Amino acid sequence: MCLIQPGRVLASDTDTTIKIRDILKTAWTLRKQFKEIKGLYKYIKEEHEDLLSIKGQHLQVGYSYFGLHTLEAGISKGKRDVMKISKYSNWHLLGMYLTTPNTQYGGVNFGYTSSGLLWCKSVETMLVTNGRGKTDCIIRPEIGLSFLGSVNLSYGYNFTLGKRDITDIQPHTVHLKFTFQSLKKNIVSKFHSIRYVLEKDAERLKTLDIILPDLKFLYKY
Repeated sequence: MCLIQPGRVLASDTDTTIKIRDILKTAWTLRKQFKEIKGLYKYIKEEHEDLLSIKGQHLQVGYSYFGLHTLEAGISKGKRDVMKISKYSNWHLLGMYLTTPNTQYGGVNFGYTSSGLLWCKSVETMLVTNGRGKTDCIIRPEIGLSFLGSVNLSYGYNFTLGKRDITDIQPHTVHLKFTFQSLKKNIVSKFHSIRYVLEKDAERLKTLDIILPDLKFLYKY
């Protein structure tokens, strides 16, 4: 299998799938080693607190339908742990444009999403207005399918708080959203950091009777 260097243009969707699968296998191998070597994981958490975390702000866009065709875009602040590589969570703040054939609305969405390899769940809190006195505040729990938190397709149910001013809003929702995480680039960069830090700390690990894991499998990145 031909490995693709970070930043190189991918030849096809198949190459992309293979690359992601390879990265996930590497992360799971790393996790196994960290768990099996006594004292290593505790050492990393105490001495290099953020070494295993991937954090960042990402562009998020989406589409949903709940009686209104809704486009949304904004910023999310997310986190992923190398030891639980398939899990991802974020807080997000999005602007919304909502429309029917006859009416347009604006709104904001503040929410939280947690996802795994193939699942996701979230809570969305929305304020929707027509700018002429009609405003609704909505809370919507969602559950659905995901691919590593990058693409989510979910079902949600809208609960309107207080008086319902906007009759176009229906309770049932289908929601598709994309979070642009630079997933491969960020994980590979974290592999480089882990390798560098552990090799630099090799002598200190010996004094603590902690075995340095075999990191040769990280050199292919």
